[in-house]
Amino acid sequence: MPRGYGFRGASPDIMLDFKKDFPDAHEIRMDINYRSRLEIITAAKNLIEHNTQRFYKDIRAARDGNGQVIFHSSADRLKEIEYLAREISQLKASGIPLSSIAVLSRTNQELEDVAAVLESSHLEYRSPEPIQDIYEHFIFTDIMAYLNLIDGNFRSDYLLRILNRPGRYLKESAFRNVQKFTETALTDAALSCTSQYHSPVDHILKLYKDLCSLKGKILQEKVSGIAKQIGYQKYLTEYAGFTGQDSSTLLEKLHYYVSDSERFADRDTWYLAAVSHIRCHRSQMREQTDQGVTLSTMHRSKGLEWDIVFIINCCEGYAPIAKAEKKSELEEERRLFYVAMTRARERLYLLNHTSKPDYKHTRTQVKPSVFLSEIKEGVQWRNHENGKTGNEPKLQRIEIEKDFKEGNPASFQEGMNVHHKSFGPGIVIRKTLSFVTIRFEGSDKIFFL
Repeated sequence: MPRGYGFRGASPDIMLDFKKDFPDAHEIRMDINYRSRLEIITAAKNLIEHNTQRFYKDIRAARDGNGQVIFHSSADRLKEIEYLAREISQLKASGIPLSSIAVLSRTNQELEDVAAVLESSHLEYRSPEPIQDIYEHFIFTDIMAYLNLIDGNFRSDYLLRILNRPGRYLKESAFRNVQKFTETALTDAALSCTSQYHSPVDHILKLYKDLCSLKGKILQEKVSGIAKQIGYQKYLTEYAGFTGQDSSTLLEKLHYYVSDSERFADRDTWYLAAVSHIRCHRSQMREQTDQGVTLSTMHRSKGLEWDIVFIINCCEGYAPIAKAEKKSELEEERRLFYVAMTRARERLYLLNHTSKPDYKHTRTQVKPSVFLSEIKEGVQWRNHENGKTGNEPKLQRIEIEKDFKEGNPASFQEGMNVHHKSFGPGIVIRKTLSFVTIRFEGSDKIFFL
């Protein structure tokens, strides 16, 4: 009977049954975390202990100091990403290199609007993921086609693109030869369509009148009108159901475009900005600068580490992902989230949002991920619901070279005698590219380079 497949093809049953398959094997528990600070490890332990299909390990922190786990909840996804960008900007201003920061998500589609907001905030980024620029999405192309027709810039391909978005039961072949966007031309084309259930003329005239009613309005009012009055928002919900997608992903993108259009005076200005944005995004993805924030899925983050990690969309439907319904699937999601949490060395942000748009022109509630309540159990955590509290320690790189009489530990060699201002005399017993281990009287200490 073949084993089931999980995270990166892993099956926990294989390791859990290892002692049964190899009874003479000697078990060595690796229970010391050399990467993360204590508070991060405690949060991760709280989470993973809800899994039953696992080996129990009492993970301990090798590094001194608590670190930070910060929760922040926003009203919607766009505000969540804007908060993310503000925090990263402040970290950069305080001297933290962008290369020591990562943004992790469950899927790579969630990173598209993150990249867009970072770009508009003039923050460099890199990614091992094939992230599409947000302005390359079909929704933006549809909106541009609508806007061109509203503004009198007629082309037949614009009309054909939006003819049945939303569905109007109109045959594209009947409208291919339309030369002008006028009531007469559209009516003549619709008369060649036959339907015993729908009136093609009524549908095309409603489209024409809706578009005419948006002429002369400011750009954001036009985009909002396309979404609501014309029914494009409802179309996306129906499209998501037909293709098996989560409608909230598409509606959030539409919500982003409605908000983004407020920054521009007209269609042409917005379009040129989008073209420039796509060019910059492709350049950043191609060059993969070492100086930027890393954008990654949780899967791709395994084995990597950063000083500061943001996990976004800590909401039901995102993490755990909506299709994780069985207990085994939920445990797999929890293991993946644990991996993401333990990528952080110094500070971990867990971000969520509480509402999302729907096609009824209202907002529906979004529940926080069950993982957040599991993480918080029995522990008092920092909470950034309303921004900075003002009394949190400022994150900075520890200048450990000032603590040693001999200078920077990066220059130490194994067997070298050193003197620390707090721990006293010691001897270097191990040296790697990442840290040195020094034996002082009574204990060994690890100093990360």
